[in-house]
Amino acid sequence: MANAFQESLKTEIGRVARQQLKDELESLRQSSKKQRSDIAALRRDVAALTSELKKLKKSSEAGKKNDNPEAAPASVLRPVSAEELVRHREALQLTQLEVSLLIGVSSQTIYKWEGGNVAPRARHLPLIHQFLKLGKRAAKHRLEEMASAGG
Repeated sequence: MANAFQESLKTEIGRVARQQLKDELESLRQSSKKQRSDIAALRRDVAALTSELKKLKKSSEAGKKNDNPEAAPASVLRPVSAEELVRHREALQLTQLEVSLLIGVSSQTIYKWEGGNVAPRARHLPLIHQFLKLGKRAAKHRLEEMASAGG
């Protein structure tokens, strides 16, 4: 009798364990299926971005042939060093606030650029290059125009 009870208990424990494993495996299968789907989507995205990058490289190489930096896209303009910004600002005897007004960014941004903590974004490079071409009189004149137009 004890033997029959033991066998019955073993059978029941095995059945319950298989049921729990079945539920657990089903959730793992669903998770795996979702991950495979996500990986496939990421691969498609990478392929599209790679293709776009190749196109941009080709167009930037064509832009490098153009000698006029004003007409060149921002991605072709050379980066500006923090020291270069500081030297030019000091040569023009301008404050960081005045430079920020000329370029069109906050004075905090100028502070970060000059500190070397942050590099200027590509969209700001044309404005920075215009600032670097300014002389002392031209910069003061622009600031005066801004002050008279603003107030």
